[in-house]
Amino acid sequence: MPFYADSTIYFFDFLLFAASMFFAYAEIHYRIPFLGSRYYKNEPEIIADIPRRLEPNHRIPLLLIVKDADKFPVFLETVKLQISGKNDTELEIGFEINKNIESTFWERIIEVDDKIPFTGLIEISVHIDYKIGDKRLHCINDNYKRTRPTPFSIFMADTPLPYARNYLSGDLHVHSSFTDDQLEFGASPEATAALARAMGHGFVGITDHSYDLDDLPDNYLINDPVQQKWKKFQKDIAAFNCENKNFVIIPGEEVSCGNAKGENAHFLIFNNSALIPGTGDGGEKWLQFKPDLTISEVINKLAKNAACFASHPESKPPIFQKLLLNRGKWHQQDYRTPGLHGIQIWNGEEKNSQKTFEIWRHLLLSGQRLFILAGTDAHGNFNRFRQITKPLWEMADDPNLQIFGSQRSIIYQPEKATPETLTHALQNGALAVTSGPFLALHGQCEMERFIPMGGEITTAIAQLHLQAISSPEFGEIKKIILYRGDLNTQKEEIIWQKSSFVDPLKIEERFEVTTEANQLFYYRAELVGEQRMPLKMQALTNPIWHSLSSK
Repeated sequence: MPFYADSTIYFFDFLLFAASMFFAYAEIHYRIPFLGSRYYKNEPEIIADIPRRLEPNHRIPLLLIVKDADKFPVFLETVKLQISGKNDTELEIGFEINKNIESTFWERIIEVDDKIPFTGLIEISVHIDYKIGDKRLHCINDNYKRTRPTPFSIFMADTPLPYARNYLSGDLHVHSSFTDDQLEFGASPEATAALARAMGHGFVGITDHSYDLDDLPDNYLINDPVQQKWKKFQKDIAAFNCENKNFVIIPGEEVSCGNAKGENAHFLIFNNSALIPGTGDGGEKWLQFKPDLTISEVINKLAKNAACFASHPESKPPIFQKLLLNRGKWHQQDYRTPGLHGIQIWNGEEKNSQKTFEIWRHLLLSGQRLFILAGTDAHGNFNRFRQITKPLWEMADDPNLQIFGSQRSIIYQPEKATPETLTHALQNGALAVTSGPFLALHGQCEMERFIPMGGEITTAIAQLHLQAISSPEFGEIKKIILYRGDLNTQKEEIIWQKSSFVDPLKIEERFEVTTEANQLFYYRAELVGEQRMPLKMQALTNPIWHSLSSK
């Protein structure tokens, strides 16, 4: 916290702080002079996290994070897991840590014994014993003041995450430890990848905030002209991808930039080698809330192999963020910016998703070829969402909101996956989105040519191939609908739907489709699954277009 001589600026700094409410592992040590904090502690943040689900025969990866131990040294003694399964069966597993920690950020993944005799839904409480000086202390799951020691819930799957050959699953809006500011931080990219892989994913898109990536490594309030943090971000992810052959991290950035009204809106950028500046709503500088670049200017700065998607575009900021950080959402004019690849339709919650869907459908019918992707905006949050809701006053935890991987993207990837090939698929819309079951649509025409989602059929007669897969974990498929959008009449119609299946967990259907000169259609599919909380089990494909001449 910088020293200010004017108490008016203290007050303004507090207003900035109050306006900046994020979803994250909570940073508890930022304080405003002369103001107390109900969640401040003279201890480092100590956090345990566990994936919400686990692939069959995979050890449980227990993530431990200690932050700000450079200010508050800690001796981590032991960690004990209390595990409860079906029929009130219980198990305890303990680990000796015996580690003196004095660094800004410390992290460890403990692989828990794979002989745990439980399947299905289990509960785990993580008991942590530690010392601050001579004082022995104990916490459960984390040492925050304002959260509850509710056990983690984890589903021990006996079937893999459902998806078909040549497809990979992953979360495309995730923050890491490179997002680090007054209120929030995440896990390292490496730990994020490890827990994602344990859940059955093949990639993750790490999209840290532009106003965090430009900071000094040791001071989130001062910008770094030589971009050490950004360079380390790129270097660390490149090294990980070089060393790991079965999982890919797509390096990205969530850029704060100017919408049509000059407000700060968020923009997901994937696989761009240069940092795009965006400090407008970072709350780092007094009275400086004007966007650095417009949406169009950001797109013009991108490399050819980068992809760009509107980030949670219909999410309206709270009034404090709007007034004090000039934060807004995307508008109709913004969606029509040349060079935009698509929009994030889901963000780890149901709120705003229907409105975003309706906007996307309207844009498709008006002739704009925009694709959809899904992510969760998770900052860690592999099992529980932990958030500062009222700065200096209140925190909350929620087991259902913006949990890593709860809404995800399924990318068609027939070749070896790399950041470049996955980004190319994003540019071309070769993906679907889901909160559970797998769904994909592709076209086939003369000479067995394969047309993935996002592609275009250019023959008069062709076939569509629809494939859906679920599992007992996600429940039966209740309905599948195939839509055709007519761009001449700007109307959508159902050309096929079914709600009764011989096998409600595995479905394949083929359809013949035709077109004529001067007609332009698109096809897309929707899946409805069992009504399971907290998110509806559903999936959406990107469109396949159909005309006699490629545009």
